Amino acid sequence: MSPSGRAAYVVNTISGTVTPVAAGTGARRAAIPVGLYDYPPAMAFAPDGSSALVLDTYAGQVTPVDPATGKPAAPVTVGNYPVAAVITS
Repeated sequence: MSPSGRAAYVVNTISGTVTPVAAGTGARRAAIPVGLYDYPPAMAFAPDGSSALVLDTYAGQVTPVDPATGKPAAPVTVGNYPVAAVITS
């Protein structure tokens, strides 16, 4: 869930995407590509909801995502098999 509670983000492990879903209506936005077969198991949001990180476990990376635009930035290599993240202010 986004910090605002307005959207749920469904992590799609095989397709390597994250699908935003409006909490109130169930409407889906376009899937955000984060790495085909990178097996993203989770994502973390900044406390203010301005940014998020998607873990790309098999790639050993995290992909920054702008929740407002649904655009991913370049992945950042972090090491073998990341499975959790926390963003603090």
